Amino acid sequence: MSTVFTLGEPMAGMYPTEPVTLDAAKTLGLDVAGAESNFAIGLARLGVDVHLYTRLGADRFGDMIRGVWRREGVDAGAVMTDPDVGGTVVIGPLTVEHLARVIATHRPDALLPTLGGQTGLNLAVGLDDAGVLDRIDAALAQRGKRVGYARYRDLHDVLKP
Repeated sequence: MSTVFTLGEPMAGMYPTEPVTLDAAKTLGLDVAGAESNFAIGLARLGVDVHLYTRLGADRFGDMIRGVWRREGVDAGAVMTDPDVGGTVVIGPLTVEHLARVIATHRPDALLPTLGGQTGLNLAVGLDDAGVLDRIDAALAQRGKRVGYARYRDLHDVLKP
């Protein structure tokens, strides 16, 4: 059996429980989201020994995410629970202008563009070109590389029998 370590930020995604837009929904469902979580769960379902390294908030969202990982077979034994993380909900357009405001507020150390393939890459490059990351001294991981394709191709090479 292959073993894979994955690093990343987990998220809790909210979605309408009826076929309406998010703002018109009367009730919302909650599920695990984020590229790294989805990647880890997918690999675990394929029988890969997956270890996820991250930190979760000490809140109900963190508890829910950890429970999903456990049920899906993802080893989250090294996940740190941090009372200063979690509970942040950001809703807004996927534009450089909006994300610049979010980044100015949260001041990350680095930006890893794993949001939905080309959309994440385009936004990350736009933020970098606009000088947003330089203003807060944050690094853009993998600038100029075909991140998504390379990630899956390299993982395939590692996992093939």
